[in-house]
Amino acid sequence: MAETPEPSMTEARLQKQKEFIQRKIESCKQFDKYGLTLVDSNAVIIASMQGELRNIVLSFFKGGLYSEKKCEHCQTTVSHQFERAHNKGKSRKDVALAALHRIRPDETAHIKQKDFIKAFIEEHITVPLWILCKRCHVKYDAKPAKPDGHFKNQHPS
Repeated sequence: MAETPEPSMTEARLQKQKEFIQRKIESCKQFDKYGLTLVDSNAVIIASMQGELRNIVLSFFKGGLYSEKKCEHCQTTVSHQFERAHNKGKSRKDVALAALHRIRPDETAHIKQKDFIKAFIEEHITVPLWILCKRCHVKYDAKPAKPDGHFKNQHPS
């Protein structure tokens, strides 16, 4: 099968993602349920909150530009399941760590769980979040990262 050019997260698409986050984060009530104070190391916080971080990405990134049911890689609209995928080279864990470093440079400081979750979402202003069909997401996760975080279009017909 001949390979086609790789998709890329255009500046325009990334700008739309940034605007979506900035618009939604101001009125978002989802953060209000997080009332704990976090006192552990960054590694422990991230490890203990992986499931919640996954859930917040799924719930926060709904509607708007994320309501279109189309794979941003193969362009299919017929998949039964579309998923959000962090850009290669910036896993959910990496994004969470960047958020913690930004809001808690001193790892011994206590922080509010709500502040961490909000900072985690804000980090996505610069980290592309792809909408992929299940098939492309599996292929994307299985391929080694390229320097720009993209993958070759080897989607079977």
